[in-house]
Amino acid sequence: MTVIRKCRSGTGGNTMANVDVSFAGFEALRRQIEGLNSPQEKQACMEECAESLAQVYLRKAIRHKFKTSGGAKEFEVTEKAYERIQAMEVGAKGFQKAKSRNHANAHAVKRIKKSRKSGKKQYLVLTASEHMRRSWGAESVKKQGSTYSVKVFNSASYASYVNDGHRQRPGRFVPAIGKRLVRSWVPGQHIAEEAERTVRKVSKRLLSQIILSYILRGLR
Repeated sequence: MTVIRKCRSGTGGNTMANVDVSFAGFEALRRQIEGLNSPQEKQACMEECAESLAQVYLRKAIRHKFKTSGGAKEFEVTEKAYERIQAMEVGAKGFQKAKSRNHANAHAVKRIKKSRKSGKKQYLVLTASEHMRRSWGAESVKKQGSTYSVKVFNSASYASYVNDGHRQRPGRFVPAIGKRLVRSWVPGQHIAEEAERTVRKVSKRLLSQIILSYILRGLR
């Protein structure tokens, strides 16, 4: 605060002024800046940044539009992969019933199809877009050194097949579509890659908003 007091000099009647300057406001500002620089405040800001970016990733992944009709996706896997995939094992009728209902809101189901002629087995899995969406989640923020991170995951055991693509056996007849499979490789949905691109696109603007809000809160 600046205070100006007028006074008259002893000779000639000249008017002069004494200027008193108070630095109390600057001292208060210094304390506020020190508060912003405290380890607790900085950690809270960094955690908010990490959590916000993770939420952007999750929203994009959950809202992904599947490139399959009815939300159902059938694919063939190896025996080892079949054993790892956590899905309800059903028979031929149960598998077809899931298909006929489009399987949009059910859990994943799987079955082993054995050829009557050759005895060869096929390991089939039918997934649901809604189940895939419900399987997304995120862990809490973790700090390692100066790095803050959040692990985003999909708990569906078949998620990598849907995301990255999978092999299938050309020539196999699929009653649900009334056709024989032609391609040996089914492209993936690339949900994770789309979510990553979205995070990169909005990260600068989002982080700037969070940091600005952090500074303004500290200066109130």
